[in-house]
Amino acid sequence: MSADLAHARIGLEIARIAKSHSPVQDRTFVEGMIEMGAYLSQITYQESESYREALIRKTESRVEALRSGA
Repeated sequence: MSADLAHARIGLEIARIAKSHSPVQDRTFVEGMIEMGAYLSQITYQESESYREALIRKTESRVEALRSGA
């Protein structure tokens, strides 16, 4: 897998959480993707931390939306 593909796929999975019915389980899956990308040196440590922060924000907003019944 190329670094460009890793970035695109992780970004896509983070974006999908906005419509997820089970964001916490999806978050776990994406965290695994981020870990694997970092382990394989497809993304840097700084990039992985940036992805994690974006993932946390996206998951929290989706959980709140589901709780409010939106």
